[in-house]
Amino acid sequence: MGNGIETGEMMSRRYKPTFEDYVRMGKQLKLLNDFMVITDVFISQSIGKTKADKICDFWSMEKKISNLRSELESMMFQAYPDRSTLDIFYGEREDLKDQIREIFK
Repeated sequence: MGNGIETGEMMSRRYKPTFEDYVRMGKQLKLLNDFMVITDVFISQSIGKTKADKICDFWSMEKKISNLRSELESMMFQAYPDRSTLDIFYGEREDLKDQIREIFK
């Protein structure tokens, strides 16, 4: 798998995410959120916001991702108070913006 977590550990309720796991989740969720916002804007501009919202409600998905980021951030701060920062889930992400631009070239 490459992430250092065995499938059995991931499935176990006793698995405690490492700080590095939180960093990875933060990067992935920032990318996912940015990708969804850009996709929502692109589709809305292409076919109209009303029609796009009837087909797929990106706003509610973005809200769920936001709630997940907030919950994971709280868990991270509780588990790793000395190492945690707001940047992990919400900070600068130039590297992710570049990845998204590559997708839409």
